[in-house]
Amino acid sequence: MRRLQEARGSLYERTRQFEVYMSTVARGFLQVPGYATALMSSITAFQDTPDDVAEAIRARMSRNRMLNSEGRRFTLLIEESVLRYRVGDDEAVTDLILLPAHGPPRDGTWAGHSPSAGDEAHPAW
Repeated sequence: MRRLQEARGSLYERTRQFEVYMSTVARGFLQVPGYATALMSSITAFQDTPDDVAEAIRARMSRNRMLNSEGRRFTLLIEESVLRYRVGDDEAVTDLILLPAHGPPRDGTWAGHSPSAGDEAHPAW
């Protein structure tokens, strides 16, 4: 896993515009260490591959420093299920949910369900 994280580093460094859709889990560049550890550990166990998760986490967090560098734009579409899908312990999930507090979006909204116009007119019977 470590080599995979390192191999993508140069691609992340060269990319200026990120357009990302997330439906089940947070993408690597949004992951906090606890969340990433839990996810990578479960993948390693499932695939029965060598456990280099600690080294992979260090490589991923190093690669993620590009989030704070100038000249990058992010367009993210994150389904609510990403926050509901259980990866790791309470602390890992809480850290991921609190991520907006560390860097709120400039051109977007962090929101849950907003009822569509007319939803209230069609109640379940």
